[in-house]
Amino acid sequence: MDCRKGLAPADVGRSAAGYVLRSHEMTAGYTDSGAYYGLLIFAEATHDAALRDRAVQACAPFCWGRGNGWALAGMTELLLATRQDYPRRDQLMAAYCRLAKGLLDCQDETGMWRQLVDDPDAWPESSGTGMFIFGLATGVEQGWLPEKPCAKAVERAWRALANDYVDTEGRVKEVACGIPPDAHRTRDDYLATKRRIGDWHGQLALLWAATALERL
Repeated sequence: MDCRKGLAPADVGRSAAGYVLRSHEMTAGYTDSGAYYGLLIFAEATHDAALRDRAVQACAPFCWGRGNGWALAGMTELLLATRQDYPRRDQLMAAYCRLAKGLLDCQDETGMWRQLVDDPDAWPESSGTGMFIFGLATGVEQGWLPEKPCAKAVERAWRALANDYVDTEGRVKEVACGIPPDAHRTRDDYLATKRRIGDWHGQLALLWAATALERL
């Protein structure tokens, strides 16, 4: 299955989320700016001509799990923070829903999402999965996403993450390390990256997911 439509390559989602999450803590004007620049980056990443106002070069043609996690979580936070009459809110919502749909198509048979979300040979990765739970569960709770099939996908993902990827001390397992800046960022680089237990990327993603589920 080709799941690339709607997904963000490599670190592009994280770049967009940087604007999103920083602006969330600022005034309404800065939030609007965060939405605008987040949309620019995400539009280029997904090759959406309707959203693309300027070219932003994607750094690698692979759909990295946590990179897409930053994109979905960042847009989720922006939609929660932006006012209803923000002029580009509909565009932001469309990008969010498009990414959510692409991710639903890529969920594996266990309920997890992979290190490269559209690569069936990639291993299940926990930090991205936690971020996706947060973004999807919040979308269902807010009425942005349909309960079917999203609620079921969230339930399956949480069951897999909580039961199989958290040890007896509460540490999240199978958390991907980042790709070194000097790496060529090939498919093999992403698949061979080291995995950690208890890394903060996984711990925070787990808490993010749990808080969203508590509200659902």
